[in-house]
Amino acid sequence: MNSDEEYLAALRRRDPAVCTRFYYEFAPVLEGMLRYKGFDSATVEDLRNESLRRVIVLNDAQKVHDAAKFGGFVRGVCKHVVDEHLRVVGRSGNWPEGLEPIDRAPNMEELLSRAELLSLLIDEIRKLTPGERKLLYDVYLRGRDRRILAEEFGISQSGINVRVFKVVRKLRRALQGKGSFSAFKETKTPNPSQ
Repeated sequence: MNSDEEYLAALRRRDPAVCTRFYYEFAPVLEGMLRYKGFDSATVEDLRNESLRRVIVLNDAQKVHDAAKFGGFVRGVCKHVVDEHLRVVGRSGNWPEGLEPIDRAPNMEELLSRAELLSLLIDEIRKLTPGERKLLYDVYLRGRDRRILAEEFGISQSGINVRVFKVVRKLRRALQGKGSFSAFKETKTPNPSQ
């Protein structure tokens, strides 16, 4: 063979010498890949043969775009075959002993604590001044740009950031005393001079 293109064309014509060369060139490579992944001998043989079959089908349909990278193409097809195999086995395989599948139903305690937290948060937001509520609404619910808000308030962008920080800190402190919500507990950084 003079070129990779001629090799692929001969493989499409089912030239016996080229088909034999194809098998003996790639079968050991694919077997090594598959054994490295820990498959048993029967699975290795099945996956290797399926990979080689798909490569021939794809070559017949002229789906090999770069003949010079044919080896990488064959290994890529094998990786896809392995991924498909693992998805099928994963769907039908048994769970390990002592391990149960994840329950998709929502955790009632978590739902109740979220509802309770939301209720407390709404109560605390109602206690804010109208300006603080508007600021939270604009920043967090409407997602407005802080530069534009700064222009509207007639202050710098860092001034808006400070106001937002103070309102959020005020809410956090109000919620700290209402329950054990770890997300709202302030952490103090240790002072190295003490």
